Amino acid sequence: MKRFTLRLLLIISAIIGAIFSFWYLIDHQIYMPQLSDISIYTRFINHGLFIVSLFLLLFAFFINEKLYKITGVFLMICGLLYLTHVFSFIDANYFYLIPLFFYILTGFIMYNEKLISKKRYKSN
Repeated sequence: MKRFTLRLLLIISAIIGAIFSFWYLIDHQIYMPQLSDISIYTRFINHGLFIVSLFLLLFAFFINEKLYKITGVFLMICGLLYLTHVFSFIDANYFYLIPLFFYILTGFIMYNEKLISKKRYKSN
């Protein structure tokens, strides 16, 4: 059951990441005059995050327990890359903090999974 919930959490985070990456492509074109200097790099970061989220959707079905820590660190780094989306507009768009929090939360849970499961078994 534990593996299923982690995989489900990873799938939900990847879907949210893909949706927000796609939404940035639409949002980027609509608010073109309100973009900051970071937006030049944010387009390329956005394409990379979209590909990563699609990869995570497939990877969630094949992940094993040995890769939980590495995947957790990778998810936290990808979550921090969403900060470029927030600050790519002149007036910061806090809408893109949603995938940032999902990626960081999922990464933190996956990174600390062994520690959490050990505490759970000790209390029983």
